Amino acid sequence: MARPEGRQPAGAGGLGVSAPGKPRLFDCPVCGGTVTLRAAGHSLDAACTFCGSLIDVSNENLRVIIEAHDAAMKSPIALGTRGRLHGIDWEVIGYVLKTEGSRTYRWDEYLLFNPWHGFRFLSQSGGHWSLSRLLKRDIKSTRLLDSTLAFEGENYRRLIDGDAIVVAVAGEFYWRVTYQEQVRAIDYVAPPKMLSFELNENEINVSLGDYLEPELVREVFKPKSMPARTTVGANQPSPYKGKAKPMAVIGAIAASVLIMASAVLWLLYPERVAFQQRYVLTPALANQTITTDPFALNGGAVDIEVETPGLNNDWVEVGIALVEENTDDSYSLVEAIEYYQGYDGGEYWSEGATGTWSSLSSIPPGTYRLLIDAEVGSMAPSAAAPRPAAQELHIAVRDSAATYGTLVMALLLLALWPAWTVYRALSFEWRRWRDNAG
Repeated sequence: MARPEGRQPAGAGGLGVSAPGKPRLFDCPVCGGTVTLRAAGHSLDAACTFCGSLIDVSNENLRVIIEAHDAAMKSPIALGTRGRLHGIDWEVIGYVLKTEGSRTYRWDEYLLFNPWHGFRFLSQSGGHWSLSRLLKRDIKSTRLLDSTLAFEGENYRRLIDGDAIVVAVAGEFYWRVTYQEQVRAIDYVAPPKMLSFELNENEINVSLGDYLEPELVREVFKPKSMPARTTVGANQPSPYKGKAKPMAVIGAIAASVLIMASAVLWLLYPERVAFQQRYVLTPALANQTITTDPFALNGGAVDIEVETPGLNNDWVEVGIALVEENTDDSYSLVEAIEYYQGYDGGEYWSEGATGTWSSLSSIPPGTYRLLIDAEVGSMAPSAAAPRPAAQELHIAVRDSAATYGTLVMALLLLALWPAWTVYRALSFEWRRWRDNAG
């Protein structure tokens, strides 16, 4: 739809220019109903609210352009409604209902007028509102093939490219309204702004819009009904804009502090031996549980080392339970040790080891004992080889103030909120393109 900048009078022979803010009345030449003209001298066409006829108000004889058309309808925001936006008083004088090519999706456009500031367009789509003004810009149509446009220091991305068709009107307009007129509509967005282009074979009209919160529109213009926001608006500002980067910086700083604090803890509280003992396993002890003397742990990570000096071509399995004296809380592990060696074709070989260790994390501070059950392979009743007289078993328990596992877990927890913020920001933009791109 051609929408030239319209602050000029309509021209001689029409209803003339009224005093600012003062409406003019005339009778509809079709049905006789009273038609209110709120921008006399500026408007070219007006739609009768009674019969829907479209009237040329620039003609002193009030020529009927379209008589009693079916496309007339009531404006959701009552014509004549006044409201103040950004310090300027505006009056709703026109309403256009549009649809896209498939005619399944519709949106509203309201024409606002102020005698000293001209015209603005208030649009509603999917519960989202924008206030736009026409621009006098010479933009070549070939530029509209680009996926991005730079304008006044902002980079705009093309979001919508489709048809716009006029299906209903109400009120008055400063351009020639044509029912069922179809133009190509292209929208570029840099939320909260949107550059909109309407093209036909004769001209390109460019408007720049700013997003308005629905609560502001409800307060200012008091529509009969307010469509609910069910999607992300084309130029709706992201609530996460500017948050992801600061969150990442905060997370990085916190992680650095945590790493430095852990390093200080490791320096101030080196690993200490909380318990160590040497046992001699004999066939008589093969099926007995060894209970150690109590020992204190500072809490945190606990390393348990098991050594079997002298183990040769044999295996040892050691079951260990770390039991707290007062609560009977138990932390269990099983260590399997095996060591074999020999010669094969004159070459020496060996496999396994005579010791191992395991780590238990997040052990509460307290007083503990070890319950030890050890089995030596060659001492088992089913062993074919002669049973040795004894096998040494060394047990050591060490604790420290922190572990790599604790640090990694803390770093992961620190990363959760920044990661969640980045995810939600990306998800918001993905829904913007899913709901609007065309």
